[in-house]
Amino acid sequence: MISVSNGVWAQDEMIFEPLTGKETIGQSITYDIIQEESGMLWIATEEGVLKHNSIDFTIYNTNKGLEKTLGNQVSQIFQDQNGEIWIGTSKGIGRYNVVKDIFESVDYSGNVVPTLVTSIVQHPENGIYALDYNGLWRYDESSQQMVQKVANSSMVDMAIFDNVQYLISSNTIYRYDDNLNALQEIYTAAGEEYSFISQANGMLFIGTADGELLQWDRNKLVSLFKGTGNVRSLIFDSGAYYLGLDGSGVYELSNDFSLRQVYNSDEDDPNSISNDGVYKIIKGKDERYWVTTYGGGVLAMRPKSPFSIYKHELNNDNSLKSNYVRSVVEDQQGNIWFGTKKGISVLEVATQKWTHLTSLNRSGTNTIVTALAVQNENVYIGTYNHGFFKINSRTLSITDLSQAFENSNAASIIYDILISENGDVLTTGLRGTTAIFRNDAIIETIPIPNGRALREVSSTEILLVTRLEVFKINPKTQEFKSIGDLKSSEAVKFSNLQDAISTNGNYYLASNGAGIVRIDPSGNLSSISIKDGMPSNTVLAFLNVNDSELWASTTRGLARLINTPGNTQVFTYDNFDGSLNNEFIFNSATQLQNGKLAFGSTDGAIIFQPREIPITAQVPNIELDELFISNEKIDVGESPLSTNLNQLETLSLGPDQNSIEISFVGITFQHPETITYQFMLEGFDKNWSQPDSQNFATYTNLEYGDYVFKVRAINKYGKQSSIKELKITISPPWYLTNLAIVTYVILFCFFSYIIFHFTRILIKKKNADEQIAFFNNITHEIKTPLAVLMSSLDRVTTESPDKDESRKRIKKTVQRINSLFEQLLNFHKVTSQNSIEQHLKEFDIKHHVSELVDDFKPMTQERNISISLNTDLTNSHFYHDRDILDKVVLNILSNAIKYSNDGDHIDIFLSNVQNGDLKIQIVDQGIGIPKDQQKFILKNYYRANNAVNSQRPGTGLGLVMVQKLIEKSGGTISFTSKENEGTIFTMILKNYKEAFTEKESQRVIVDPTLIDKDDALQDELNSLSDSKILVVEDNDDLRNLMVENLARYFQVFEAANGEEGLEVAHQQFPDLILTDLIMPVMDGMEMSRKLKGDINLNHIPVFMLTVLQNSTQKLDSLQSGITEYLEKPVNYKLLLAKIINTLNYQKQLRKRYMQEKDSNNAAIFKNEKDQEFLQNLEKNIIDHLDNDEFTVHDLAAKMGMSRTSLYMKLKNLVDLSPQDFIITTKLKLAKKLLIETDLSIKEVAFRCGFTSPKYFSTSFKKFYDMTPTGFLDSLK
Repeated sequence: MISVSNGVWAQDEMIFEPLTGKETIGQSITYDIIQEESGMLWIATEEGVLKHNSIDFTIYNTNKGLEKTLGNQVSQIFQDQNGEIWIGTSKGIGRYNVVKDIFESVDYSGNVVPTLVTSIVQHPENGIYALDYNGLWRYDESSQQMVQKVANSSMVDMAIFDNVQYLISSNTIYRYDDNLNALQEIYTAAGEEYSFISQANGMLFIGTADGELLQWDRNKLVSLFKGTGNVRSLIFDSGAYYLGLDGSGVYELSNDFSLRQVYNSDEDDPNSISNDGVYKIIKGKDERYWVTTYGGGVLAMRPKSPFSIYKHELNNDNSLKSNYVRSVVEDQQGNIWFGTKKGISVLEVATQKWTHLTSLNRSGTNTIVTALAVQNENVYIGTYNHGFFKINSRTLSITDLSQAFENSNAASIIYDILISENGDVLTTGLRGTTAIFRNDAIIETIPIPNGRALREVSSTEILLVTRLEVFKINPKTQEFKSIGDLKSSEAVKFSNLQDAISTNGNYYLASNGAGIVRIDPSGNLSSISIKDGMPSNTVLAFLNVNDSELWASTTRGLARLINTPGNTQVFTYDNFDGSLNNEFIFNSATQLQNGKLAFGSTDGAIIFQPREIPITAQVPNIELDELFISNEKIDVGESPLSTNLNQLETLSLGPDQNSIEISFVGITFQHPETITYQFMLEGFDKNWSQPDSQNFATYTNLEYGDYVFKVRAINKYGKQSSIKELKITISPPWYLTNLAIVTYVILFCFFSYIIFHFTRILIKKKNADEQIAFFNNITHEIKTPLAVLMSSLDRVTTESPDKDESRKRIKKTVQRINSLFEQLLNFHKVTSQNSIEQHLKEFDIKHHVSELVDDFKPMTQERNISISLNTDLTNSHFYHDRDILDKVVLNILSNAIKYSNDGDHIDIFLSNVQNGDLKIQIVDQGIGIPKDQQKFILKNYYRANNAVNSQRPGTGLGLVMVQKLIEKSGGTISFTSKENEGTIFTMILKNYKEAFTEKESQRVIVDPTLIDKDDALQDELNSLSDSKILVVEDNDDLRNLMVENLARYFQVFEAANGEEGLEVAHQQFPDLILTDLIMPVMDGMEMSRKLKGDINLNHIPVFMLTVLQNSTQKLDSLQSGITEYLEKPVNYKLLLAKIINTLNYQKQLRKRYMQEKDSNNAAIFKNEKDQEFLQNLEKNIIDHLDNDEFTVHDLAAKMGMSRTSLYMKLKNLVDLSPQDFIITTKLKLAKKLLIETDLSIKEVAFRCGFTSPKYFSTSFKKFYDMTPTGFLDSLK
């Protein structure tokens, strides 16, 4: 027996799939169905009308969407030639108003009470007709009413054939002429019970209540087929009739009405029809049919997938032994051999029986088979560490050929075997050389190790693929050479090669990292990769169908390449197409004798006929779906949604409606799961969004103005739909109108004047005395040197004999004036700024101060003043702003010299205090400061009286400036003084060694040694290329460098501070955040605390890049939500390794959750908040199981999140969409109830929120690999 999933059956055999909704549950009792040109489905049900957009249902009932006079039981639905939709209900006819998105009741003439409508048709000349229990009605356009044409309660159905209107009652056929308003009886058959009339394939058919299909032919009835049940529907398509019967399912009839197939409900077959009560069958817009049933909902009926999948079945020896299929071949008898991790499994195709050879040597252990090849009756087998063998395919006798190798190591790991055109057997593998066998003996070896694949191009050319090179071997001469230098190519980069093939003069190489590498006849290299439509950049094996068609297996499904001159089209196939979606295995591929292709994977093998695989996909039709404002859904008719959103051209919003969400859908039933979307808001977005399966766009806090929202849908092959546009206008708030702005300007000017006026008065009053004293002093100081300057100039101009002395005096006076203005300028700078920018330097403090003292030599020598420099330093290296230090020392030392007497002595003492800070003392023997004035000495403009009386120049600004400089740089200043004895100034300047070191470290963040050509690391990076990294760094150079390097491997976003980082995180939902610690506006620690407290973002790991010098800082970082901290300078390869480990850990958590299926298992989650979040989510789902209208939107609101945030968080934590998580939660509860209670399967299904036991059984088997019945049996 073969374990098959979507295997190959006859093309006319059908499977049935339930039509389900992503968030909304459909109805089980369905009567009628139509499909619009856009692809939208409309369904008549027992509980209203359903609309399905290929993703979800919209329900129209008397609560919303159906006028109450119509009732909820809808039996008929019909689309006329103008595209308008009509419905027939138990209470009359309804008509869809597309503007209001509602079905409105149609009035009836006269006093007749409307009854159940059984049929609606359109006559090409006379319009819409409806049939109910009161008779025949026609819609009158002028009065917009239903007008009764025939009063007859026995008629059950009608049809238009050749422009003639036919009606049937239980045993009579009528013809109706509207012009004469005459009903003519044309045939009556006693004992018959007609139930159905319709035209198909150019004929008029009538069905009976007991399953007979008849043809009305030239005034007589001809019996065509007899089934069982009540005939309800008939269509003809592609040479076959599909007959729907209430009670016996769907009958497929050939063109001559002979029975081909009966499709009945089968509980053991998940692909069978869900209920035998079939009411309607229609042909869809693609290769499927739509079937409505009574009790089983709506089903898609389509041909089975052309892919056959072979897997291991649990406890079933008549299946594949192991799912890890390393090689596949077909022997002479047409049997298929599969090389697996547990030996060889042989499928006898004729009988579907399996034979297993698990051990090929005497050890009895499972043999890992890595290569298979067939020559006549023999199958050659290469293994992993078990040797080289030959097996007779008829007798299964085994011959060990390992002894043929001189070195036993060479036979231990064989990756490929090739039977050449001349009958030689070639082997290659991880160890040893490539060997050529003839008559089971090695005749030649080729010294090329580490071979991975062998491909024969011609009798004189064999391709040998190694890890990084491909060689051409001439099997006749054993000469070989490389096909070209692949490693040095800048255009194509890969880590290793897996397979190679040659066609039309081109070489195609299967690579890891570059997709398919193509070498043209001129030796030019190019690649076909993800950007060209490949499912993965890791390609594992090739099969060539013909010169223009090539198949490739990858780590993410199959790729089909159609080569035409100048163009290569890529088509992909995965689980949505019935293929495998898991990782295939390198060089595990073969073409069977009947042209079928076979590929081996880590999860079984797949075999298919390539000509049966479709290469087209429907382009979706894009429509706008729903509007949310401030997280509240807006229904049609509510402000501002005056009409259906998809019909709206301009959306006008108020100033308080600037946070919107617009959902949209690409309508197609061909793999709707693979549809992606791109959108942009012109006026806000600069570019289209990246293609994503998320079908809604959210914008918050939009500025007022005009925008244009654009969206398009893209199918799996990159084919884009037309662009749907919606103009959006947001009006400004009242306080931003022109009148309000003029008022603001006037009020601002008025209050500014008032504030300025009173502030000026207060400042003048407070500082009047100080200002007067200051200006008197500065005036005196400036006038004095000016007078000297004028006098000196007079003497120079009169040619006085002592003019040299006058010149000196002029120079000195000018220097004095310059000093006064410089002090004024420095004073203004220091006192007007809240902080000062420091330019930290490292310098020798003793040497530097000595140089400053030397600058005063001319002044001290002139007055015979001596200066001594005394040091007691433990470390002469000091870290500070040298300019600040100079200003402090020069000002204090200048004052000491200025107020010293001729011949005095000044001492300067330098020493280290706590933390390496510098203590400077300047001791003079000058005039000192009077005790009663010392408390004022550091105030603006103040000078002691004895200083003023000494006639020594000064402004009182120098000391104030020194005090400000020292305090703003983190130091202190103090003094002691005695009048006429001298003054001691003591200053403590902070040592900024740590800050200096950190600044220096920030100059280079990336270690010069980047990534070596590490294949394992490169492989992991390739698998994580879709991951999003957010870099938050205030230094532009550092940020640009990090973004440039990380963008080679990930999707990278950037922000300049913590506040911007939070904003970007809310928009992009990154997988990991790298942040600096010290930044303006908001630092990294504060940003991390906010992330940790945000339910939408607290699952995102954060790396802190900084200099953490102590354990307290590190503990604070971890408590703030930091996952890792890295001290600068960061080794770039180490950073990448940590990023890879973290992202891989996230993937493992998601995988474990799906495997263990239990959010209560704390071991699964690294973050307790994540576990608590999922538990709360499950509780909310279970609490609302009895609410059929509880949607994902409601669930998000319960969790206090937006729908976008919930979707992104669940995908990150457990790789499930919200709807999949809801289904998973229901199934877990169902399993618990089956274990702990005596409830029946049906009771459990309804208690857990499933609409039908059939759907519950299908979902349970898909999730737990067994039916509910099988699960209960396993508990016994």
